[in-house]
Amino acid sequence: MQARRYAGVLVSVGGFLLAGSEIYQRAEIELDGTIVSAKTNCMQPQNNRCATEYVVEAIDHSRKTYVAGPTDKSLRRWLSIGTSVVKRKWAMDYFIDGKHVDDFPIFFYSGVLIFGACFIGWSFLAKSRQA
Repeated sequence: MQARRYAGVLVSVGGFLLAGSEIYQRAEIELDGTIVSAKTNCMQPQNNRCATEYVVEAIDHSRKTYVAGPTDKSLRRWLSIGTSVVKRKWAMDYFIDGKHVDDFPIFFYSGVLIFGACFIGWSFLAKSRQA
């Protein structure tokens, strides 16, 4: 019985950390400029886990490298050179050539986060009642 409870807690902690990490990493992205370079690499042999490395040039000609990977936290991976990208830090949405993009599944990750937190809390509460 103890092993089952700990397995549930571990799954909950894992879900909580995964969801929190995805939300945080998406919110932390900050880009404002034009893509001047884009290179996509895919894992072989299936080519199913691709990542695109972008070089984004701001108005002041400073350049920033951004890697869009195969997860929800990343912005789109197939943007062409010359595309304008604006993503504000702590925002989940962004703009591509002035068009609003809101593709992050915030309700899913929020649900996983809340479920994980509730289950962890319930586990500690149940443990304290046994003592």
